[in-house]
Amino acid sequence: MRCHSLLSKLVVAVLLFAVPVLSQEKKLERFILSNSTLAESRAPLYMAKDLGLFEKYGLNAQIVNIRGAAINTAALLASEIQMTAAASAVAITAAARGAPIVIIATIGPTEYVLVSRPAISSVQQLKGKTIGIAGFGAGDFFALRRLLPKIGLSIDRDVSLLPTGFTSPYDRMNILFAGKIDAVLSTKNAVARIESQGKKLNVLTGTEEQGVEVSGGDFITTREFLRTRPNQIKAMLKAISDAVKMGRENKELFHRAIRKYLKEDNPQLLDAYYESHYFLGSKPRTARPLEKAMELDINDLSASIPELAGKKPADFIDDSLLREVEKEGFFSWAKR
Repeated sequence: MRCHSLLSKLVVAVLLFAVPVLSQEKKLERFILSNSTLAESRAPLYMAKDLGLFEKYGLNAQIVNIRGAAINTAALLASEIQMTAAASAVAITAAARGAPIVIIATIGPTEYVLVSRPAISSVQQLKGKTIGIAGFGAGDFFALRRLLPKIGLSIDRDVSLLPTGFTSPYDRMNILFAGKIDAVLSTKNAVARIESQGKKLNVLTGTEEQGVEVSGGDFITTREFLRTRPNQIKAMLKAISDAVKMGRENKELFHRAIRKYLKEDNPQLLDAYYESHYFLGSKPRTARPLEKAMELDINDLSASIPELAGKKPADFIDDSLLREVEKEGFFSWAKR
């Protein structure tokens, strides 16, 4: 009888302690964040995931890789994902045509360089040649549309574009070395990675040199999700902020993410990636959307997309939740 009483008390005690645990597990909310490209700029996403920071703020988060901003936008509108990190140009175009999507924060700009096979040493020699792109709805396509007129070249008339399906500039350059294309838009970090392997190419020009500012990716969601699930969005932003803060205190966390997801372990390149990172480098910036880059997108695209006429970046931005978490002390490492 005494054993039975003791056993009953033990069972009750276990149940009492188990209920909070089960309750806590139920509080984790499902959240799918898609990423349009694997690049060092996206490292904070994976750092937050690997460090359990999404769970810290109540999210059962999953990061999926979906190539191309257009496909990501379609998945967002179909409610297959809750948020995407993708090029803003596609989001702006879709929103101008009535899609209920909005940009809430940025990952930072991308400085592209136009690189070619060693046999091509000037932009004039690109006439009649083929430039590889990720796809017609990808960020490099929109950057190229703005860059080529700056150097006196026109799509179709002077150069042909070949969709490769690879959003990674490193992968696109490998196609270049296979002889299937003549040039690609890449990033300086990806060029350094290729050159560290002893491969030669020519850097012809770049977006910075030509005064073309390009967003490297923005956090995009639907207006409905922004309205009905603000706490999930704030939780995501807090997790990213914590990941960057921890990475600024210990750069090995960033290196670990690059090794795991980009399969790069060259120490010099890892340090270069870190120092040039928009959030982690020597001059860390805020995650506020890049209005100047968006304004250039609107101006460039309005000729072919009449719905953009008269639009301003503010028409496509809602960074109110980002500002709220900033007031709570997150992103305090950033310079405005």
